[in-house]
Amino acid sequence: MSVHVTDDRHVTEVLERNRVLYNSPAIDSRLGGVTRDSAQAKLSAWDIHRILRTSQAVYFDTHVEVVSGHHTDTYLRFDSIARIPQLLTLIAQDMADWVSHRFTLKPITGLLTTASEAQGLAMTVADLLRQKMPLRVVVTPFDRETGRIGTAVRSGDIQAGELFVVLNDVTTRGNCVNKLGSVVTEH
Repeated sequence: MSVHVTDDRHVTEVLERNRVLYNSPAIDSRLGGVTRDSAQAKLSAWDIHRILRTSQAVYFDTHVEVVSGHHTDTYLRFDSIARIPQLLTLIAQDMADWVSHRFTLKPITGLLTTASEAQGLAMTVADLLRQKMPLRVVVTPFDRETGRIGTAVRSGDIQAGELFVVLNDVTTRGNCVNKLGSVVTEH
């Protein structure tokens, strides 16, 4: 995901404010406010909290304008997590477990993702499931400058009747996930 940066001084202030926050006990309640347990995940809210704290991936009180033009005061920077292989693997293991249990009776063919940090997550999930459920990873273009995703995939990557799970690393309103879903249904 790309963000518009209009004032370097403001960015420096946000980074410093969040650095101080992550080094204080207050981070626990702030992260607790954005995490919760899920019946579908084996990772607990505590596990997610630990991942977010270790990677310092959540920025609070930012007033970030994302490429879609929407504003958010809390921003998750997934690439902060993706830079730490052990954390990415924890998330991938949880996702692989979900996929293998959810699609036991009707296995999926692959994962469709963007050429962003989500691609590394999808590749790790597919690698973890290789023995149980071999998956293809199909990747759509991603423009790092604009944050926009493309819909082009190579001819034959998705065949009629195949089932794919769509994976995106950032979403604000779900439009990109819907766009990726359309790539699957159109093929």
